[in-house]
Amino acid sequence: MPCHQSKSSKSRGSWGFIICSLIFANGCNGLNNESDAVVSSDDSLVTITSVPCDGATSFRLNADPILQANCLTCHTSGGAGSGRYQIVTSAGAEGAISENYSISRLKLDNSDADQTTFLLRPLGNSHPTIFGGTTEASYRALRQWVLDDLGTTCQ
Repeated sequence: MPCHQSKSSKSRGSWGFIICSLIFANGCNGLNNESDAVVSSDDSLVTITSVPCDGATSFRLNADPILQANCLTCHTSGGAGSGRYQIVTSAGAEGAISENYSISRLKLDNSDADQTTFLLRPLGNSHPTIFGGTTEASYRALRQWVLDDLGTTCQ
């Protein structure tokens, strides 16, 4: 529910009001629905933020943290996957996120987000399986960036 209290949330009592107030106080932060903030299987919080039509911002917020945590080991200079797709650490490296964004966009090779190499390969398609499925929080964060970058969430 986008940043306002509906009739149905009134029935939730003070919790609904408190949660809605917190979201409103933070300026919505691009959150569109209750499933935007999810807990991953290892109980760490993964926040998914929709940034329609702004792929660079969406990449910085959604994709780069996931790539750093799950892909950097192999997809870096000298790593097992460096020949196909190479990213750089963004920890303190000036221009690294921008460079990773440009490299990652090359893997958006289909107008259907779910058929891009970027999303198919980490599910085990000619690649080691990184994500347990399409409902995993980290996968959903990457998918949100793909949707934002392809413009499929533009209003």
